[in-house]
Order: sequence, then C-alpha cells, then structure tokens
Amino acid sequence: MALTYPLDLRSSGLVLRRVTFSLARSVATAKLPTGLQVIETGTPVWRAGIEVRPEREYGRRRAVAFVEALMGAGTALIYTPAQCWPAAHPGGQIVSGTFADTLTVASLTATTIVAGAPNANLRLRVGDLIGLEQANRYGLFRVMADAQPQGLSLTLSVLPRIPSFFTGGATLRLHQPVCEMILDPSDEPDTGDGLTMAPVTFRMLQKVA
Repeated sequence: MALTYPLDLRSSGLVLRRVTFSLARSVATAKLPTGLQVIETGTPVWRAGIEVRPEREYGRRRAVAFVEALMGAGTALIYTPAQCWPAAHPGGQIVSGTFADTLTVASLTATTIVAGAPNANLRLRVGDLIGLEQANRYGLFRVMADAQPQGLSLTLSVLPRIPSFFTGGATLRLHQPVCEMILDPSDEPDTGDGLTMAPVTFRMLQKVA
C-alpha cells in the first residue's frame, strides 16, 4: 500500500513515551550603540520532541520506518498524549450532556476563535491545546484565557496567530489536536544501532508553507 501524507501519529501504533511541544521564535538581532536590538521577524512556529520507547524489536522497527518515511519532506500530524483533552474534561468527562470532540467555527480573527458550543458545561482553560482543520490544513494553538460558552457561542483567545487560510466553517478540534510537521532539518534523528531496545527519538518542525 502506498504511503499517504500526512502520516498520522495518532494511528501509527507507536508506543509514545514523550511528546513535547514548544514555540520557536523567529528573531533577528542587531548591535546598536544603545544596546542589543531584538526584532521578531515572523510568527513563532511549533517544534516537537518525540521519544518512542518500543517494547519489542518489531516496535523499534516500526518507529524507525515512521521516521524514515518523513525523510525527503514527508509530513505527519503530531499530537501529544499529555494534552489530548482539555484540562477540565479529562477523558472526555463533562458535568452533563456529551463532550464534543469538535466544534464548528463561526468566525475568527488573528488571535480569536468563535465557535458554536451546544453544551453550556464546556470549559477551556489557559494552556489547553486546540486545533483548527480546514481543506487539508491543520493548525495547533494554545488557549490564552479561560473560556466557557455564552449562550450557544464559545470565544477563545489563542496563540500563535491564526493563518489567514483558516476561515469560518473550519473545524475546531478539542480532542487530540494536531500540528502538521516535517522532520526538523537542524536535528539528526536517533534511531539506535539496531542491536538494542534504546528509545527512538526525533524532532519535528511545523510545516508553514
């Protein structure tokens, strides 16, 4: 069967020990008589560090194959098991009604998302990760202020800035949000020596084009 990109870490079957997301700034510096000037040259992008700890040799081979499939600019949808649910709803628990994995976006700005929220018991907290999906594009964002529905509408303040290709009608993902990423070109994956059951580690960088 031919590979289909982006690959999806959620359905990869890999035994994930750790997936950590962090925002990488794009800056330029200039030395001035008054001191060092730092200029933001672009929107921060996500980096992810991934550690796979295989339980069997087959698992190690599977992890190595996943990494090698990304060489040559292949992309993958990356998520972190540590933050796959909003903090207020671990495992999809909610006071009453049903927790919705996804909502529909009504409108958005560069840092704000407004979505329909049929369950008044929904709560999003500062630091939660959420995703946007539309026309085979995927974005990952961090909630910057606690939020709950007002009427049937939920307004979220998020960072980093939302790309202009996301519009009303996009899907807001609350469970297992993902970021589309490539292998970090500044990092060399550690796939082990083939003789031990050492972890397979690699770093990913957000796809921006």
